[in-house]
Amino acid sequence: MNADEQAYIQDILPIMETITDSSNLTAELFQNPRVGDDDWTIQVATQFVIWDTTLEEASAIVPPPAFASIHDLILQSLTLLSSAGDDIATGIDTFDPVLLEQGANKITQAGALMNQVTAELEQLTEERGL
Repeated sequence: MNADEQAYIQDILPIMETITDSSNLTAELFQNPRVGDDDWTIQVATQFVIWDTTLEEASAIVPPPAFASIHDLILQSLTLLSSAGDDIATGIDTFDPVLLEQGANKITQAGALMNQVTAELEQLTEERGL
């Protein structure tokens, strides 16, 4: 890996770790929803802010050519999560089950994209003998 590629990995991995941790915590929060409980609401809202922030951070990174397609998948996934957070927050506020389901579907799609990112990263590192 050249220096630009190493720098990219160093920049993107913390973002991916943050989003993984946040997604796991969000899943835990939704396994035991406490709509109307201020503490639960604040915890959920915090995760949605993290999703927005990670999208902003990842969008500011310019990937080297070898990582362009992977980076595009990451941005697609983070965009879906950001949008899902908006849908779910509005769905909770307005008691709209359609928005809640729409948000949940986006989270599922984002997860599938991240699985694709992982597969492509593994393939790239295998091709390069890393």
